[in-house]
Amino acid sequence: MNKITTAFELDALSNIILNNAFDAIVYYIPVKNEKGELIDFKFYYMNESALNTLTGSKEKYLSNRFLELFPYAKIDGMYDAFKKSYETGEPIEEVFYYKEGEYEGWYRDSIIKYGDGIIVYFRDVTSQKQLELKLKEKTIELEKLVKEKETLLKETHHRIKNNLQIIASMLSLQSYEITDPHYLNLFNVSKQRIGTIALIHQKLYEDRNNQAVDFNNFVEELAQSLLSIYNDDNKKITLRFNIEPLELRLNHSVNIGLIINELLTNCFKYAFPNQKSGEILLTIKEEESKIILIVADNGAGMSKDVGFDNYNSLGLLIVKSLVDQMNGKIEFEDIKKGTAFKITIPYVKDI
Repeated sequence: MNKITTAFELDALSNIILNNAFDAIVYYIPVKNEKGELIDFKFYYMNESALNTLTGSKEKYLSNRFLELFPYAKIDGMYDAFKKSYETGEPIEEVFYYKEGEYEGWYRDSIIKYGDGIIVYFRDVTSQKQLELKLKEKTIELEKLVKEKETLLKETHHRIKNNLQIIASMLSLQSYEITDPHYLNLFNVSKQRIGTIALIHQKLYEDRNNQAVDFNNFVEELAQSLLSIYNDDNKKITLRFNIEPLELRLNHSVNIGLIINELLTNCFKYAFPNQKSGEILLTIKEEESKIILIVADNGAGMSKDVGFDNYNSLGLLIVKSLVDQMNGKIEFEDIKKGTAFKITIPYVKDI
């Protein structure tokens, strides 16, 4: 006992400092059984903040056992923290729940071994803890709302995709009555455009967060779908891809998807009139916060008289209109062999 008393003997200045400290401060000494096993702690010293924080007089606490006054500390981990710090010398800081008389709340305890006992600094953090619990509750509510929204979005994309596929099927049925090759081609092109939009909604439905399309996968699937339509035994066209990983929101995905649909369709139909084979290179990359889309073929080349203001070409008119909507620019040129379309569009990621 003398060792403990000496270790925590206070001079007048120390006493003034401790009693005017904002934190409540308590010094505990160990209580051991006959085998020398730690079974509890006793209150040995309390500053004024500790007495003001807890209810009752000094006599209620000093020399009395901690677990007799706070039996729930054995359950919520408070006593275990005291014991661990005492036995290992490791400082511990945790938030614990206190209940005494009419008072209940949370305190942040800082536990430090000192001499043959432990010093516990604690302060009331009830208001912060209540705010934390309310925030956690609100977060759970928001997560639930977000999950419900995601489910609704998935269902919406699924229904849009299904409705578009129904329209495409109706066009297919209607096309059986058309004998004029020109009008039959118009029906098939319209069906393909609808299919492109439906594919985007399918990708959004499959996506985990329903917000962005995995553009690499989408473009390759779209291109292969078109290739299967226009390739036949008399003509073998090869597709090559040079696509950087991009994630695009719905409006950009639809517009760029339709642009690719129109440009690839144009290549398949017109780039290789007298050739039994050909190659189309589709490039998509990001440069200086812009999306660069290039569709190049090694075919016959485009007539210089044809431009994007040529209203006899509906496909090119659609491309120009979509590019204008996205504040982009489009250009094409005759390369050494074939034609290259280059489209530059601002890459707005947070759409």
